[in-house]
Amino acid sequence: APTSWAEYSIEYRYGRSLYTITMRNPDGEPWRNTEVTMDGDVVPSGGIPLVDDGARRHVEVRAVAV
Repeated sequence: APTSWAEYSIEYRYGRSLYTITMRNPDGEPWRNTEVTMDGDVVPSGGIPLVDDGARRHVEVRAVAV
């Protein structure tokens, strides 16, 4: 995504589960370093674990300064 975009969201369906994924970059940082949270908890791997269990999950990916 361009660094000029402060925020955008998508919905991604994985089997029966629905992921609302919001990308945030309010300071225009390069997307090299990110922090990922899912349902408010930090995801240490930085990836989004996909589970087909029918749940709705909220994911935030935030560009962070180096």
